Amino acid sequence: MKYLKQCLREMPTHAWFISGFILFAILWQDFMVYGSKAEVVWILALLIVMVFTYYSGLPGLIFSFLKIILFYVLCEIIESFMFREQNNYLDFLSVPIMIPILISVGFGLLTYYLKVNQRLLRDIFESVNVSIWSKSMTTGKVMISEGHSKVFGRLTKEFLQNKGMWEKYIHPEDLPKYLHERKELEQGKEMALEYRVFKPNGELIWIEEKANPIWNDRGEVVKMNGIVTDITKRKEAEEKLNELAYQDAVTGLPNRKWFGQYLGGAVERSIERGTNIAILMIDFDNFKNVNDTLGHKVGDEFLKEASVRIVQCLADNQVLSRQGGDEFLVLLEDVSEAEVIEVASKITQAMNEPLHLSGNELFATVSIGISTTSRCVQNPDVLLRNADIAMYLAKEKGKNNFQFYNEEINQKMLRKTQIRNGLFKAMNNHEYRLVYQPKVDITSGKAVGVEALLRWNPSFGSVSPGEFIPVLEETGMIVEVGEWVLREACIQCRNWEDKGMRISVAVNVSGRQLVEEGFVELVQKALEDSGIEPELLEIEITESIIFDVTETTEIVNQLKSLGVRIAIDDFGVGFSSLNVVKNFNFDNLKIDQSFLNDVMKNDKAAIILTSLIDIGKKLGTPVVVEGVETEEQYEFLKPLGVVGQGYYFSKPQPPERIMEFSAVRGS
Repeated sequence: MKYLKQCLREMPTHAWFISGFILFAILWQDFMVYGSKAEVVWILALLIVMVFTYYSGLPGLIFSFLKIILFYVLCEIIESFMFREQNNYLDFLSVPIMIPILISVGFGLLTYYLKVNQRLLRDIFESVNVSIWSKSMTTGKVMISEGHSKVFGRLTKEFLQNKGMWEKYIHPEDLPKYLHERKELEQGKEMALEYRVFKPNGELIWIEEKANPIWNDRGEVVKMNGIVTDITKRKEAEEKLNELAYQDAVTGLPNRKWFGQYLGGAVERSIERGTNIAILMIDFDNFKNVNDTLGHKVGDEFLKEASVRIVQCLADNQVLSRQGGDEFLVLLEDVSEAEVIEVASKITQAMNEPLHLSGNELFATVSIGISTTSRCVQNPDVLLRNADIAMYLAKEKGKNNFQFYNEEINQKMLRKTQIRNGLFKAMNNHEYRLVYQPKVDITSGKAVGVEALLRWNPSFGSVSPGEFIPVLEETGMIVEVGEWVLREACIQCRNWEDKGMRISVAVNVSGRQLVEEGFVELVQKALEDSGIEPELLEIEITESIIFDVTETTEIVNQLKSLGVRIAIDDFGVGFSSLNVVKNFNFDNLKIDQSFLNDVMKNDKAAIILTSLIDIGKKLGTPVVVEGVETEEQYEFLKPLGVVGQGYYFSKPQPPERIMEFSAVRGS
């Protein structure tokens, strides 16, 4: 019933007038024209059925039948009242009448459903920003759907009345390619094009147009059909994705991907113009401390503020990009080396000033590596690599400075890379060995101990400890290698003892190894496996690794509880030497050789050295002086009652030579 009401409400007014007129004609035929045939009446009634069926479908059909039945009931009542001769209204059941009824009902239903489908298609196309058009190439007639006005904001009839106005609203930059594609379409090629169009309010929208030609039997284009879609929102989404793809989320600067593409274009321009470009790789020296102590939120704020400060040092045509972490790149085009130095100096000086963030005053200097096309191959990858190499050189030279790439740096980095790669295989290839340097009591001349020193002999030649040990530290391999040194030294100490030479062995331990979880247990196991007495093992730690007094004190106390001896190496070099001695109970103080080198030339050096020795004596701690190499140094130390170590007594020796040395010195 609800559906019937809706359908009847959709009946247009003229349909009611038509049906009313037909009923009136039936009445006139039935009552005014006496003796007429019933068939004529029913033909008129069928028109009512067709009208209602066409506009309302099946509900209209049912309604029209009910309407006619009620009408004829009324006719019967009137005729009975007027005593007129009755007509036989049941004649409509005859075959000649039934066939027209069925045809009219079928025609009404068919036309109704065609109309519904047309309306459905119209509603679909009008609900989306789509316009459909068709053009006859023979007549020139153009048909455009009503969606055209929704897409372009102009009435469809405007385009039909002025067919040339379309090109007026296409963006000038896109018009040539549109006209080209349109010409290709008329010649029989499919069209697929995205272009921009101005709406009446000045808004610029993106359009996607696709069209296909229709050919006749002779291969001539007789018609073109196309569909036009508003793709503005899609383009905006793509643009947003591009921003995300090429923009750093924290600083808003161009990211690595964008910079890589831009750099490629810059290098090409540099080659064409014969000009110089430079890349500055910037790395913050202490940024990790900011993240570790204040959190990543403050770290992000730091990067934002720092990037703003760097941008202020650049000209408008100079580009800053964040590569990731605390690493930034600056690209300078058409510049001299003097201009590059000026920019690098500005950035370095700017970052020497503190940043005030979240109530904190933060300092983070920068190390800058510079590569230029005037000093290396004009290749983007090479420029980036060389800037990276130069930046690490700036780090090695104390940070807070900038360095240019040169071939010497390259050779140094290649050497370092070779060492790093070799170290990864050294343990498995059994390339490490230990040598031992004796420590001699200068007063008695007897050997009182040895220090185990690591040596490495890779296939590409000898490498000094000063080259490979820092790399072990950087890579973290120092922990594994340190464990091997500890075990080997303890085993060798046991071998000497088994052969009748009882002598202590000192092993250097890095800061990373000392605080490694389970280090104390590792020392205990090395003692148990080798079977040596704990007092024969001495652990040497440098003053610089004692960065956490509480943690280090606990570890040192645990080691001493095992019976192991502890020595402080390079005593006097750091700024906290006296504080370290005050907080720790060491068994030996080892004074760095730098204090001994100048004693024969510099009275102040001699005073400092004797003062350090005196501190050790007053604390009751034996003192070892490193770097004894000459007779003069030996004679200077002889009355001071210390232990000496150096080439004057012996170079580092393999284990078997130590027994010979000990036999001579009488340990």
